[in-house]
This record gives sequence, C-alpha cells and structure tokens, in this order.
Amino acid sequence: MSGRRANKSGTGLDAHLVVERGAGEPGGFRLDLPLRVAPGETVALLGPNGAGKTTALRALAGLEALSGGQIILNGEILDRPKASAGRSRAARSGSQIDGPQPRRSLRAVNWHRNNPDTAVRHTRPEEFEQRDSERVPPLEQHGARWVPPEDRRIGVVFQDYLLFPHLSAIDNVAFGPRRRGSGRAEARALAADWLDRVGLGDFGKRRPRQLSGGQAQRVALARALATDPALLLLDEPLAALDARTRLDTRAELHRHLTGHTGPAIVVTHDPVDALMLADRLIVVEDGRAVQEGDAESVTARPRTDYIARLVGLNLYRGRAEGHRVLLDRTADGSASVTRFDAGDEPAESPEDAVALVVSDPLEGPAFAAFPPSAVALYPSRPEGSPRNTWRATVSGVHRHGDNLRVQLDGPLKAAADVTPAAAAQLGLEPGQTVWAAVKATEITAYPA
Repeated sequence: MSGRRANKSGTGLDAHLVVERGAGEPGGFRLDLPLRVAPGETVALLGPNGAGKTTALRALAGLEALSGGQIILNGEILDRPKASAGRSRAARSGSQIDGPQPRRSLRAVNWHRNNPDTAVRHTRPEEFEQRDSERVPPLEQHGARWVPPEDRRIGVVFQDYLLFPHLSAIDNVAFGPRRRGSGRAEARALAADWLDRVGLGDFGKRRPRQLSGGQAQRVALARALATDPALLLLDEPLAALDARTRLDTRAELHRHLTGHTGPAIVVTHDPVDALMLADRLIVVEDGRAVQEGDAESVTARPRTDYIARLVGLNLYRGRAEGHRVLLDRTADGSASVTRFDAGDEPAESPEDAVALVVSDPLEGPAFAAFPPSAVALYPSRPEGSPRNTWRATVSGVHRHGDNLRVQLDGPLKAAADVTPAAAAQLGLEPGQTVWAAVKATEITAYPA
C-alpha cells in the first residue's frame, strides 16, 4: 500500500495516548504513545504480546480512559484529561468486555452499551434507541473533555468480532445505521449493500454461528464501515483465521482499507499482516514506540531484537570506528570475549570487545545486522576471505523452510541457515563446537 496520504480531505488523527495502570507497583504498566494518522492512511501497530497495542486501540475507541495526553480526531477533542483532576476511569465503567459492572441506572447502562461501532454487547437494538435529546453529552470540566464511545464515529473490528449472536448478518450490519437515526428499511438496504461489497450478499439471513471465521470477519468489517466511521480500528483482524482463509481475507481487507477515506489503525503481532495492510509501521514495545517508518525502512534497518527476529536478521548494537563496529557487552559475555580482526589469532582478554568488520565506514553509535544465510559454518577455523570469524557452540538445530536454522552460542550469539546436506556433513548437533564466518560485505551497519 502506498501513496494514500495525498488528495484526502480532513485532518485525521492526532493523539498522544498515556494510560497508566498500577504506577509504582510491581507489574505496573504505562503506555506513552504519540500517534498521528493522516486521512486515507493505514498504520499498523506492531509488537509483542503485552506491548500496549490493544490498550492503545481501546483508548482510541473510548473503552479505556486516558491518564494523560489527548485524542483529537478531525479537529475534535475526544479525550483530554486534566492532569490534576484525578478523573475517574469513566470510559471503562460500562464496557461488558471488561466483565460484570456495578449496578447503574438504565440510562447509564444504555449510554455505554449502545455503541454500534465498537459493538459492545447489548440485549436488543430496539431497547437502546434514544432520541438525541436523551443522549448523555460529552463530559467537559475544568479544561478536561471526554466523549463517550457511541459519539466518537469510530468503527472497531475486534479480534473475536463480537457479532450479536441473536441477529442475522444483515441486522448486525444494519444496527449501526439504525442507531444513528436511519429507518429500518433504509438501514437494511445499506446493510445489504455492504454485505455485497464484502462478498456476502447471499448470507444476510445467516446468524453468526452459521458463518465461517472468514465470513464472520467480513460481516464485522461491514458493520464497522456501514456507519461511515471517521476512524477505523482493527484489533488482530486475521488472528482467528486458518492459513488459507487468512490469505484470501487479507487480500479482501487490503482492498477495503484502500477504499477507506479516513485514517485506519491495524493492531497486529504478525509482520506479514502489517507489511501487507499498512502504509506505515509503528513498532510498540513496553508501552512506547521504538521504531516507525514504511515497511522497507523498518525491515532493512531494525532497531530492536524483536524487529530483527521478525525480519530474520542477526542484530547487534555497538560503536562504529571506521570499518569496525565494537559491540556492546552482554551480561553473559562479560568474561573472556574474543576480538575479531582479519588474519589475527583470537585474543583472550576481559578488556577486549567483540568487533565486527564492515565494508562501509561509520562513526559513532551504530547497529550491525546480517541475515542467517550470510553465516557460514566450518569444522575448523577457515582460511581466506571471511573478515569475521569466531568459535561457536551449537545450541539448537531446527527446520526453517527448506534449510536448517542453527542457533549459535559463544562470544557472538547468532543464527545461521545451512542446507540439510551441509548440516549432515558437519554432523551438527547441540553442544558441538564449530567455527562461524561472515564476510564484511554481508554486514549492514547504520547509525543507532
């Protein structure tokens, strides 16, 4: 996906999401994430489990109140707590996704549960139709503002879709337009049109239990889009699908995201989904953004071990001095560490640093990366052209596509890919000592 930022009207999303849980306590968590998404742009929040991706999505949807920062969508402030106000977490108080809640008045229950975009569970749509004069206005006090979820014009597709089980597919999709004031016939006509758009025109009478995973995902997407959302949020939208259905549904989802004129955010831990669906990636770890950019820049120059593993690179951080990168010491490499220099015998000294020889000169803090396929293994120290050689111990061997992925311990922990024939010739097994080599031309060094 590319080029979708241009020629779009509106101002998009401008947010700084700060959410704190258990501050100062063991296991406490803090999300601190600036987030800007242009109209027509799709951004993927990519990161490991527990990084804060879904918390960010819930905060945008209004299901998680901010502790600080703000959310501005197309110029309208949706959430801006006053730092000194000690505001209660009103956004979570009505979400049945969070489990049983204290008893409240019917009006308060309806206010939080009647959300056609985020699909918070309810009993029957008819029970929650309200006139505009009955709706609870946004909370504004002493400079703070909070807009309830149902007033945010934000469409959400959750990982488990949350389709209303007692409604047909067409009534699931029609619920949002009806909630926004459309008559029954008009809403069902719009829903039928959206089911056609997602390829489910003949499935309108089916209930969720009669749909496959891919069909349920498309109904959930149609339900979110039928309300003409200003912002579209998708939380692991393909995670529940099998491999074949995932491939087809990903292509369908890509088409609909391309046609969406507002900003869109996809939360995922799958790099393929992120690369295929998004214009821009934001990698989130421990509640903060650690890298941002288009797919090419992020995958070519990873800045954390998590990203390096996703794209299949060995990654190291250190300090560049011309054609050498002196690598940072790790906790388990503080004893005798080997210096790697072309043609020199290994020097054993605690003061020595592990160094990689690179082809392009660089100065200052730097990363050095190379793919497992660049690592050659030998039974003894090789002679000739390799500029970086070290003694390593095989810690694991497992199949990786058509090759075998060999995990190496030693002064430079690394992964190497070898053919089954080469592995058999070397007799590779855990605990075996080998020599590893990487040419300087195979290593990419770039500023940290």
